Amino acid sequence: MLRIRPALDLASLQLDWLPALDTARRLGVDTVEIDLRRQLPWRELGQTAIREILKQLSDRKVRVSVVRFRTKKGYDEAQDLDRRIEGTKTAMGIAAALRASFLTNRLGRCPAPPQTAASEAQNQNPLIVEALRDLIRHAERQGVLLTAELGEDSGSDLQTLLNQLPDGGLGVDLDPGLLTVFGHSPRHAVQTVGRAVMVVHATDATLGGGAANRQIVPLGSGDVDYSEILGALEQTGYSGHFFVRAAGKSRPIADVQQAVEYLRRI
Repeated sequence: MLRIRPALDLASLQLDWLPALDTARRLGVDTVEIDLRRQLPWRELGQTAIREILKQLSDRKVRVSVVRFRTKKGYDEAQDLDRRIEGTKTAMGIAAALRASFLTNRLGRCPAPPQTAASEAQNQNPLIVEALRDLIRHAERQGVLLTAELGEDSGSDLQTLLNQLPDGGLGVDLDPGLLTVFGHSPRHAVQTVGRAVMVVHATDATLGGGAANRQIVPLGSGDVDYSEILGALEQTGYSGHFFVRAAGKSRPIADVQQAVEYLRRI
């Protein structure tokens, strides 16, 4: 049976580091996601700083499960790609030091399937495939899993990418609200990528009268059908957390509290 365990995207609270941790505990949440680029001076984090952060987490009985490291461009663009890859590898090391399980990012445009078996055999792979293979090897050495944020791309698009990578090397970070905004079916995405789903962000969206009117809204107030999503996740054997985040900037703590309460009622 699927277990609903709320977790929290700390950055969405729009608070400083320690007040955000304290808010998580007040909400009864013990597992969090951090945004490395927004919340911590990641280029300057040494062992002393890591130990202090771990102590701050331990004092509040909170653990980091997901580290988000969103690069400005994807791994599909050649410009400054080496720098993005090295930055991601540094982030993986920090995630491992913080005892996180996952490093998540939007990867870039998913490639089309190889046209022929011969082209694949000749190693004529899209740039993103080669970059991700390198990152997957590094992630395995660090003991973390790279996860792809699934929202802008459909489940079928991402499955095309997964098919060109080592089995189990890349996980999926499912965002039903974002999928809905971009016109994709969250249930179909789960059914397509299946057991690759390692992280779920419990988000919601309104369908509106067309693409221009779709928008992210607080969890439980939109049109995303969580009964069918949860059913599909149960079929895959999903056992991870459900991360909530504020839907906007006007009332972040209230949004998060509403989302946590919604999950606990399911």
